[in-house]
Amino acid sequence: SITLLAFAYYRRQLQLSAQRAESVRMQTINATVFDSSTEAILITDLSAFIISINSAFTEVTGYTQGEIIGRNLLELLTKEGGVIFSEHILERQLAEQVGIKNDSFSIEVQLVCKDGHLIWTEILSTPERAANGKIAGYHRICRNISQRKRLEDQIRLLAFNDPLTKLANRRLFSD
Repeated sequence: SITLLAFAYYRRQLQLSAQRAESVRMQTINATVFDSSTEAILITDLSAFIISINSAFTEVTGYTQGEIIGRNLLELLTKEGGVIFSEHILERQLAEQVGIKNDSFSIEVQLVCKDGHLIWTEILSTPERAANGKIAGYHRICRNISQRKRLEDQIRLLAFNDPLTKLANRRLFSD
C-alpha cells in the first residue's frame, strides 16, 4: 500500500514537472513571437495603462520602453481617437458586467508619434482573461494604415470631384 502511494506520488510529480516544462516552453515561444513581430504590439491593463511594448512599436512611434511604460494608451491618441476608444472600451466593460463575453475588437484611430506627427492605426484588441474568467488586460496590435487612408481619400476625391479643377462633379451634386 505504501509502495502504491509512493508510485502515485512519483507519477504526479513527473506530470507536474512535464507541465512546468511545457509552460516554460510556451512562454519562450510567446516572448519570441512578441519580440520578433513586425507589427507594433502593446500590452495594457484593464484601464489601458501600458505594461509592455515590442520593438516594432518603438520603430513605428519613436517612443522607447522607458518613455511609454506606465502611460495610458489614451494619451497617445488624438482627442477624437480617445473619445472613440473610450466609448468602445466602456461598451465592452458594460457588456462584460451583464455576462456577455467579449472577443477581439478593432478600431481605427489616429495615434500621435513621439515627434508629433499623426498616423492612422487599426488597433486590434484581444482580451487577456484571469483564471476566474474576468478580463485582466488586453493584447493590442497596432497596424499602421496611413497609406490605406490616403488612398481612400484619393479615391473619394476622384469619385466626387473633377480631377483637373477639383470642383464637385455630377455624382456629388446628386448625393
